[in-house]
Amino acid sequence: MPEPRLQFHDELDALSFLMLKGENNPHTRSSMLSIMMLDRTPDFSQIQRTFERASRSFIRLRQHVVVPSVNLTSPRWIVDPDFDIDFHVKKASAPSPGDMPELLNFSNHFLASALDLNRPLWEVILLDGINVDGCKSALLMKLHHSVTDGMGGLQLFEELFDLDPNASARPMPPLPIPEELSGEELLKQSLRHGIGKLAPRFKRAMSKSLTKGSEWLNNPKEALDNLQLQLESAKRVMGPSPVPPSPLLR
Repeated sequence: MPEPRLQFHDELDALSFLMLKGENNPHTRSSMLSIMMLDRTPDFSQIQRTFERASRSFIRLRQHVVVPSVNLTSPRWIVDPDFDIDFHVKKASAPSPGDMPELLNFSNHFLASALDLNRPLWEVILLDGINVDGCKSALLMKLHHSVTDGMGGLQLFEELFDLDPNASARPMPPLPIPEELSGEELLKQSLRHGIGKLAPRFKRAMSKSLTKGSEWLNNPKEALDNLQLQLESAKRVMGPSPVPPSPLLR
């Protein structure tokens, strides 16, 4: 049986939102950095095409977060209508002499810089001028932790890399449909959705109340007996224990 593909949910969970809010403080940022050493400097346009294709399959690379204007609903991932691969995939030259200390120092500054929360939460730099153990360049990829977890990261790498260095280019998937959604509109949608769910529940509750009222009128003695049983049960559950608790429970 094939393994299920990664599922993407529109709503941002509470932990991811907490990490997202931490992006505004240098001490609480939670981006991840991958450094891939390359034995030659690849064609930059091919690197951009690879990430463009991946952004259409691994949709989180194409999405940014919309936060509601009032904290009454969860933030939501939407397909960025202004997605620009030139912003996310760039090239640079390593400071001379391009050795490991210079590479790590450059990478440290790259990781420490804040991501733009109004855009998809990742950046890539193709760094040439590297001179480390025969490597000529390095590919630095910074990814915010709210974008994916470890398992999702493995699936992302499957979208980015081929085991065969001479593999032919993969076909380009269709362009995702961009979305326009403000924090105010997200709040309005949530309120409309909540009212739509509340109305049937209110109707069921009213119907149940009328049924119970009819039962009381038709058979008041049985209803009182049931109420007495429920009160006695609640007293046993909520009342003091019939035996002293153990030392551990104390």
